[in-house]
Amino acid sequence: MCERACAIVDSILLLRLWNRESLAHASNAILLGLLVASAGLLAAATPAGEELEEDFGLSWLFRARGPVAAPIDVVIVAIDEQSSRDLGLPDKPSAWPRALHAELVRYLAKAGAKVVSFDLTFDAPGVKPEQDQEFADAIRSAGNVLLAESIGCPICPSTRAAAGPDRVDPSTNGSALWPAAPEAPARPTQPR
Repeated sequence: MCERACAIVDSILLLRLWNRESLAHASNAILLGLLVASAGLLAAATPAGEELEEDFGLSWLFRARGPVAAPIDVVIVAIDEQSSRDLGLPDKPSAWPRALHAELVRYLAKAGAKVVSFDLTFDAPGVKPEQDQEFADAIRSAGNVLLAESIGCPICPSTRAAAGPDRVDPSTNGSALWPAAPEAPARPTQPR
Protein backbone atom coordinates (compact mmCIF):
# COMPACT_ATOMS: atom_id res chain seq x y z
CA MET A 1 0.00 0.00 0.00
CA CYS A 2 2.80 2.38 0.90
CA GLU A 3 4.55 1.63 -2.38
CA ARG A 4 1.47 2.52 -4.33
CA ALA A 5 0.99 5.79 -2.43
CA CYS A 6 4.65 6.67 -2.98
CA ALA A 7 4.32 5.97 -6.72
CA ILE A 8 1.29 8.24 -6.94
CA VAL A 9 3.12 11.02 -5.04
CA ASP A 10 6.17 10.59 -7.32
CA SER A 11 3.90 10.81 -10.40
CA ILE A 12 2.29 13.98 -9.10
CA LEU A 13 5.68 15.55 -8.38
CA LEU A 14 6.98 14.63 -11.84
CA LEU A 15 3.82 16.02 -13.43
CA ARG A 16 4.23 19.31 -11.54
CA LEU A 17 7.90 19.50 -12.54
CA TRP A 18 7.01 18.74 -16.18
CA ASN A 19 4.26 21.36 -16.18
CA ARG A 20 6.65 24.02 -14.81
CA GLU A 21 9.26 23.21 -17.43
CA SER A 22 6.80 23.12 -20.31
CA LEU A 23 5.19 26.33 -19.11
CA ALA A 24 8.63 27.98 -19.01
CA HIS A 25 9.39 26.72 -22.53
CA ALA A 26 6.01 27.92 -23.81
CA SER A 27 6.48 31.32 -22.18
CA ASN A 28 9.92 31.66 -23.73
CA ALA A 29 8.59 30.68 -27.15
CA ILE A 30 5.73 33.19 -26.94
CA LEU A 31 8.09 35.94 -25.78
CA LEU A 32 10.54 35.20 -28.59
CA GLY A 33 7.68 35.21 -31.13
CA LEU A 34 6.43 38.59 -29.88
CA LEU A 35 9.95 40.06 -30.02
CA VAL A 36 10.49 38.84 -33.60
CA ALA A 37 7.06 40.11 -34.68
CA SER A 38 7.70 43.51 -33.07
CA ALA A 39 11.10 43.79 -34.73
CA GLY A 40 9.53 42.89 -38.07
CA LEU A 41 6.78 45.49 -37.70
CA LEU A 42 9.26 48.18 -36.70
CA ALA A 43 11.56 47.29 -39.60
CA ALA A 44 8.66 47.33 -42.07
CA ALA A 45 7.67 50.79 -40.86
CA THR A 46 11.00 52.26 -41.95
CA PRO A 47 12.04 52.89 -45.55
CA ALA A 48 15.16 50.75 -45.10
CA GLY A 49 13.11 47.88 -43.67
CA GLU A 50 10.58 48.12 -46.47
CA GLU A 51 13.36 48.06 -49.06
CA LEU A 52 14.96 45.08 -47.32
CA GLU A 53 11.63 43.25 -47.37
CA GLU A 54 11.14 43.93 -51.07
CA ASP A 55 14.73 43.12 -52.04
CA PHE A 56 15.28 40.10 -49.83
CA GLY A 57 12.05 38.92 -48.25
CA LEU A 58 9.84 38.76 -51.31
CA SER A 59 12.44 37.11 -53.51
CA TRP A 60 13.21 34.62 -50.74
CA LEU A 61 9.53 33.68 -50.47
CA PHE A 62 9.31 33.13 -54.22
CA ARG A 63 12.47 30.97 -54.16
CA ALA A 64 11.13 29.01 -51.17
CA ARG A 65 7.83 28.41 -52.97
CA GLY A 66 9.54 27.32 -56.16
CA PRO A 67 8.33 27.69 -59.72
CA VAL A 68 4.60 27.56 -60.35
CA ALA A 69 3.18 26.79 -63.76
CA ALA A 70 1.14 29.64 -65.23
CA PRO A 71 -2.51 28.91 -65.98
CA ILE A 72 -2.88 27.86 -69.61
CA ASP A 73 -5.56 30.48 -70.25
CA VAL A 74 -3.42 33.43 -69.08
CA VAL A 75 -0.79 35.17 -71.17
CA ILE A 76 1.48 37.81 -69.67
CA VAL A 77 2.99 40.33 -72.06
CA ALA A 78 5.94 41.56 -70.03
CA ILE A 79 7.82 44.79 -70.56
CA ASP A 80 11.49 44.55 -69.67
CA GLU A 81 14.82 46.19 -70.42
CA GLN A 82 15.51 43.76 -73.26
CA SER A 83 12.19 44.73 -74.89
CA SER A 84 13.13 48.40 -74.59
CA ARG A 85 16.47 47.78 -76.30
CA ASP A 86 15.00 45.52 -79.00
CA LEU A 87 12.34 48.11 -79.88
CA GLY A 88 14.64 51.11 -79.49
CA LEU A 89 12.39 52.61 -76.81
CA PRO A 90 13.08 54.45 -73.53
CA ASP A 91 13.73 52.33 -70.43
CA LYS A 92 10.63 53.75 -68.71
CA PRO A 93 7.50 52.08 -70.16
CA SER A 94 5.46 55.16 -69.24
CA ALA A 95 7.52 57.05 -71.84
CA TRP A 96 6.70 54.55 -74.59
CA PRO A 97 4.48 55.87 -77.40
CA ARG A 98 0.81 55.40 -76.61
CA ALA A 99 0.33 54.27 -80.22
CA LEU A 100 2.32 51.16 -79.33
CA HIS A 101 -0.02 50.43 -76.41
CA ALA A 102 -2.98 51.05 -78.73
CA GLU A 103 -1.56 48.58 -81.25
CA LEU A 104 -1.16 45.98 -78.49
CA VAL A 105 -4.77 46.48 -77.31
CA ARG A 106 -6.09 46.09 -80.86
CA TYR A 107 -3.95 42.96 -81.42
CA LEU A 108 -5.06 41.34 -78.15
CA ALA A 109 -8.72 42.18 -78.81
CA LYS A 110 -8.46 40.64 -82.28
CA ALA A 111 -6.78 37.55 -80.76
CA GLY A 112 -9.80 37.10 -78.47
CA ALA A 113 -8.42 38.24 -75.12
CA LYS A 114 -11.16 38.23 -72.49
CA VAL A 115 -9.42 40.89 -70.38
CA VAL A 116 -6.44 43.14 -71.02
CA SER A 117 -4.86 44.66 -67.93
CA PHE A 118 -2.12 47.28 -67.88
CA ASP A 119 0.06 47.36 -64.78
CA LEU A 120 1.20 50.84 -65.79
CA THR A 121 -0.22 54.19 -64.84
CA PHE A 122 -1.23 56.63 -67.53
CA ASP A 123 -1.76 59.56 -65.18
CA ALA A 124 -0.06 62.14 -67.38
CA PRO A 125 -0.66 62.95 -71.02
CA GLY A 126 1.69 61.30 -73.50
CA VAL A 127 4.12 63.20 -75.69
CA LYS A 128 1.75 63.20 -78.68
CA PRO A 129 -1.93 63.98 -77.95
CA GLU A 130 -3.06 62.17 -81.12
CA GLN A 131 -1.51 58.97 -79.74
CA ASP A 132 -3.37 59.46 -76.46
CA GLN A 133 -6.58 59.61 -78.46
CA GLU A 134 -5.60 56.53 -80.47
CA PHE A 135 -4.94 54.63 -77.24
CA ALA A 136 -8.25 55.82 -75.76
CA ASP A 137 -10.10 54.72 -78.90
CA ALA A 138 -8.45 51.28 -78.80
CA ILE A 139 -9.40 50.86 -75.13
CA ARG A 140 -12.98 51.90 -75.79
CA SER A 141 -13.24 49.66 -78.85
CA ALA A 142 -11.87 46.60 -77.03
CA GLY A 143 -14.23 47.15 -74.08
CA ASN A 144 -12.25 44.84 -71.80
CA VAL A 145 -9.21 46.88 -70.74
CA LEU A 146 -8.31 47.47 -67.09
CA LEU A 147 -5.95 50.31 -66.24
CA ALA A 148 -3.92 50.81 -63.07
CA GLU A 149 -4.09 54.13 -61.30
CA SER A 150 -2.00 55.94 -58.73
CA ILE A 151 -4.08 56.81 -55.71
CA GLY A 152 -4.59 60.53 -55.37
CA CYS A 153 -3.60 61.35 -58.93
CA PRO A 154 -6.12 62.84 -61.32
CA ILE A 155 -7.02 60.77 -64.34
CA CYS A 156 -5.23 61.65 -67.54
CA PRO A 157 -7.71 63.13 -70.07
CA SER A 158 -7.11 60.26 -72.52
CA THR A 159 -7.82 57.69 -69.81
CA ARG A 160 -11.00 59.55 -68.87
CA ALA A 161 -12.02 59.60 -72.53
CA ALA A 162 -11.37 55.87 -72.87
CA ALA A 163 -13.31 55.02 -69.75
CA GLY A 164 -16.32 57.13 -70.56
CA PRO A 165 -18.12 59.43 -68.15
CA ASP A 166 -20.07 56.58 -66.52
CA ARG A 167 -16.85 54.95 -65.28
CA VAL A 168 -15.47 57.92 -63.33
CA ASP A 169 -16.64 58.37 -59.76
CA PRO A 170 -17.63 62.03 -59.34
CA SER A 171 -17.38 61.81 -55.53
CA THR A 172 -13.57 61.54 -55.81
CA ASN A 173 -12.99 64.54 -58.13
CA GLY A 174 -12.47 62.11 -60.98
CA SER A 175 -9.62 60.16 -59.40
CA ALA A 176 -11.27 56.74 -59.44
CA LEU A 177 -11.59 54.72 -62.60
CA TRP A 178 -13.63 51.58 -62.92
CA PRO A 179 -12.91 48.86 -65.48
CA ALA A 180 -14.19 49.70 -68.93
CA ALA A 181 -15.52 46.16 -69.48
CA PRO A 182 -19.21 46.13 -70.45
CA GLU A 183 -20.07 43.57 -67.75
CA ALA A 184 -18.35 45.54 -64.96
CA PRO A 185 -20.62 46.95 -62.26
CA ALA A 186 -21.23 50.69 -62.32
CA ARG A 187 -19.57 50.92 -58.91
CA PRO A 188 -17.42 48.27 -57.23
CA THR A 189 -18.44 46.80 -53.91
CA GLN A 190 -16.48 48.09 -50.96
CA PRO A 191 -14.64 45.61 -48.70
CA ARG A 192 -16.21 45.26 -45.29
